[in-house]
Amino acid sequence: MSGNLYHDQTLFQAPNSKLPSDFTIAYNSLDTYTGPLGKGWTHTYNINITKESNNSLTLMKQDGKRVGFTSSGAAYYSDVKTGEHSTIIKNTDSTYTLTAKDGTVYTFNTKGKLTSIKDRNNNTTT
Repeated sequence: MSGNLYHDQTLFQAPNSKLPSDFTIAYNSLDTYTGPLGKGWTHTYNINITKESNNSLTLMKQDGKRVGFTSSGAAYYSDVKTGEHSTIIKNTDSTYTLTAKDGTVYTFNTKGKLTSIKDRNNNTTT
């Protein structure tokens, strides 16, 4: 046993939306991250990229899980063992684009903050 408490709760659902528009909050008692909701808390749209000192990237997902990505030119790939089948591209303007396995495209600004989500049918949330 780790003593960790993890809890998530969906606060809002829009059933007729083309893009997933659920708003879920999650708490992880062992997470040291302090975000917009406080220490250990995150939410559906609190997805971000952090550039590490070794030129790799860390993606923080909606649930607070961190996934490392290794550089290969302008593209970054995660270790196959993570189960994360996404690719991150560093664009010429220093923004980032993450393409998920399901075709969803996440765009991040130069500081790694999420700016938009576009599904494979071009429905976009900004």
